[in-house]
Amino acid sequence: MLLELWEKDKSSWKALEAEVRDLFQIDLQTPSFSGTYITCEYLPAHRGKGRRPKPLEIASAGSGFQQVLLLLAFFHARPGSVVLLDEPDAHLHVILQRDIYAPLRRVAAERRSQLVISTHSEVVLDDTDPGGSWPSRAPGLIDWSTPRRRPSSGAP
Repeated sequence: MLLELWEKDKSSWKALEAEVRDLFQIDLQTPSFSGTYITCEYLPAHRGKGRRPKPLEIASAGSGFQQVLLLLAFFHARPGSVVLLDEPDAHLHVILQRDIYAPLRRVAAERRSQLVISTHSEVVLDDTDPGGSWPSRAPGLIDWSTPRRRPSSGAP
């Protein structure tokens, strides 16, 4: 996806680079294809003086970073798409949920895409426009949102 984006849409690649830099403080390097392998690397954005860091493979980065990078790249490479996410916050610290969700929502809107999320996260729900959310429940479950009276047992 990264190589495709870099080859076909340089302005979207630049936007992706900026988003990744803002979120993760890294600089994406230009992807390359050797005929067999696609390589994409990154560098820490904050380098020490006089030190020349060695590029790191995206494949060796954390899974959270890889997932967010893939989603951002997908929105840029496939504008107008619908992306379904099931509990994307399940293994994400509460503080990071807002930091990740807001840019995903913004990029999806800019690229005329829809982001459909199934979540229990109060952070994600609190940051969602009420007009853009649909609470749902599985069939057969009791809806506890409306008070109900217990059936009378005849006892006082």
